[in-house]
Amino acid sequence: MVPSPISRPDTLVGVDALIRADFETFSDLWFARLIWSSVIVAIGIFFEGPEVFHEVAGVIRHTLHICKPEKDKKSAVVLCGLIGWLLVAGGVAGEGFCEGFIWKADGILRSFNNMLVAEATKEAGDAVLGAATANMQVAEAKRRTAELDKQAEELRAENLRLEAIIAPRSLSVDQQKRIADACRKFQNHGVMVTSYGMDGESAVLGAQIIAALQSVNIIVADGRGSIIVSGGFDIGVHVRGPQVENEFASALGQALSSIGKLAVAINDPEPRMGATMGGGGAGFTPGSVFITVMVGIKPLPILPKASKATAK
Repeated sequence: MVPSPISRPDTLVGVDALIRADFETFSDLWFARLIWSSVIVAIGIFFEGPEVFHEVAGVIRHTLHICKPEKDKKSAVVLCGLIGWLLVAGGVAGEGFCEGFIWKADGILRSFNNMLVAEATKEAGDAVLGAATANMQVAEAKRRTAELDKQAEELRAENLRLEAIIAPRSLSVDQQKRIADACRKFQNHGVMVTSYGMDGESAVLGAQIIAALQSVNIIVADGRGSIIVSGGFDIGVHVRGPQVENEFASALGQALSSIGKLAVAINDPEPRMGATMGGGGAGFTPGSVFITVMVGIKPLPILPKASKATAK
């Protein structure tokens, strides 16, 4: 992980500002001295004016052949010329001297500014790198969050699947009403509802089936818990009956399967059983026509047998 860039303290920023201000003041000082040197040169030129004017007057007289006796230069003119020359020489020397210091100060200030620009560029680069790193960390956090959400969703789905496996079979009140409506036209027909002894889950589901059928005046014999076998169990719900009741058996089986979401078999052969004991439940008189609803053991997921092609 790349560490976050550390910004410059405010103290250092203030020190940099003071250093720049000192350099600028130094440069301004020598620029002012350069201006004064230029003023001195101008004053020197002004003092040389009388001597130049005297020389020019002599040239004009000579050119125009004006014969006037040439007088010696006055001492004041010579003195002014000397003062002017000295001022011009000193001013020019001062200008060069001041320009040298200004150039030096500007160079130092330029180097200092370049250093600050380089530092600012580095800090900006560090900030960009820090932002990119932060974006990468955010993206990684989002990816991990999405992965955790996916795992949590898979875990919830697996929990629901396991709950469905271990939860007892049940019909809601709405499902019971819809199953009753699907069998309404078979009122006064007979149904024997049976289950294995000691199987409380099947007995409870059988009670809900009985309530649904009795609500539409279907005659129900309650034979739950009346059968005990030593082998060959019915798995799921099995609806069986004589041929004359095939329509009723089919309608009830389809309703329990499609509406009740139960594993239902219709008119399938009974399993081969071992020793069997029965009795104690309600029944129909001999010769009565009825269908049986065997609420067998709750089915659980079983790995299917591998086909011959898969086994190879």
